[in-house]
Amino acid sequence: MFGTGAATGITLTLRQDTVTMPTIDAIAREIQEFEGFAVRIRPAAARSGAAKTALPGYKRRYNRIAWNTFTVNDWRRRRFTDDYPDYVVEVLKPDGSVATGKTGLAKLRELYSRSTN
Repeated sequence: MFGTGAATGITLTLRQDTVTMPTIDAIAREIQEFEGFAVRIRPAAARSGAAKTALPGYKRRYNRIAWNTFTVNDWRRRRFTDDYPDYVVEVLKPDGSVATGKTGLAKLRELYSRSTN
């Protein structure tokens, strides 16, 4: 029924689409562009050999940035850990140092805003 044939004059070519899953670096860039702060992502120490490679993208999962009232710990728990359980994330200040878990996202975004002006 499928294929080429003189009787039908139709050629049917089936192709397999390739879906590209984002890399850890791509997810880190998405987070920075979407949320307004940089992160460093690495495999969790306990599972470093078995980290998933098919990872969901970050931007498409949320309609808006995390609330400014969130702390770094809130963001990590509500936005990162559930989606990327095989990885740990460090939220970075503009100078590259690691933000503490109690740092507010409003303050962090303000630091980034000041560093680009």
